[in-house]
Amino acid sequence: VIVGLLTADYDMSVILAAALLVLTLTKSFMCTTASGHSIECDRCKTMYRGDGGHWHEYTCDPIGGSFEVAISGFSNKVSWLVFCAFHIGKAVEKTGFGKRVSLALVGSMGQSALGIGYAVCLAELILAPFIPSNTARGGGIVYPIVESVIASLGVDPHIGEDPVGGFLSFVAASANLISSSLFVTGMAGNPIVASKAADIFGIEFGFSEWVIGASVPALLIMLLLPPFVHILLRPKLDFTNLSQNIRRQHHALGAMSDQEYRLCATLLTCLVLWVGTP
Repeated sequence: VIVGLLTADYDMSVILAAALLVLTLTKSFMCTTASGHSIECDRCKTMYRGDGGHWHEYTCDPIGGSFEVAISGFSNKVSWLVFCAFHIGKAVEKTGFGKRVSLALVGSMGQSALGIGYAVCLAELILAPFIPSNTARGGGIVYPIVESVIASLGVDPHIGEDPVGGFLSFVAASANLISSSLFVTGMAGNPIVASKAADIFGIEFGFSEWVIGASVPALLIMLLLPPFVHILLRPKLDFTNLSQNIRRQHHALGAMSDQEYRLCATLLTCLVLWVGTP
């Protein structure tokens, strides 16, 4: 699968479906027998010596059992939650609503380096519940705006002699990771963690349980992130061109469209349902 993902020019879903099919046909999963034992599926219908020297048969269906294990992950409600959030996240990106939110935050809070840092953090917190790809959220929505801010300030995006670019880039990258840990829909890997917690420890994580558990450390770190990086790098900003650039990008977006209003209603409805559903 890894070689296929790296070398083949096929959609990831096709490669994974082919891999599951091969694993099912080769009986490479673990099956559960009628007596409750967990064995390799290719050992189904074979004989084994039990207690007292008596021979018994592993009673299970090798192909059917393999297929059941292969598709068992699709019954996980958290996986479907993230699947739906992926589609909503694409709508946030396509309609330009995510960029509009980020620009509004930077425009209203961008009176200082700390203000811009907190604006980036707040943008990540607002978008994270609805865009479960931290790469798409950070690289496709938030960071392009950070790059635009850096360009408006006329500084090197790296630390260099003037650390403004490094400050904003570091805050944006760190905020992306922190917001990913705050919501179960914050990144694609979180449902795997939730699934393993349920299997190993018997702990069920819904949307609200995850947020409550992660809120204290995540929000505390997010609150301390901009001033901590500011102390380390001590950026000095010239805001002469920044506000003009933000206004220009706002003007390019135009007024909110009907699609964006419908998207807002959808986002609020989903958030209420996610929080209120166990």
